[in-house]
Amino acid sequence: MTSVTENDIVRALHEVPAQEWANVLDFVASLRRATKQEDGADPPIVTAADLVNSDVVGLWADRADIPDSREFARQLREKAQRR
Repeated sequence: MTSVTENDIVRALHEVPAQEWANVLDFVASLRRATKQEDGADPPIVTAADLVNSDVVGLWADRADIPDSREFARQLREKAQRR
């Protein structure tokens, strides 16, 4: 498809089940963040080195309410899969 119209997008969205709408919004948000990179924002994390050098690694290190970060991450993944 060389030219995509707003109507094409709306028609495609009408085929997405309502229970997946949150995922659609998440995807649109990620596209916006990628676009902001051009406006001088931090580039998105795309490699393992980018991840290690980001603020994401160690994010939960000082959280007293998360005794087991692996278990907490597993629970988050399970919740995300049920969405």
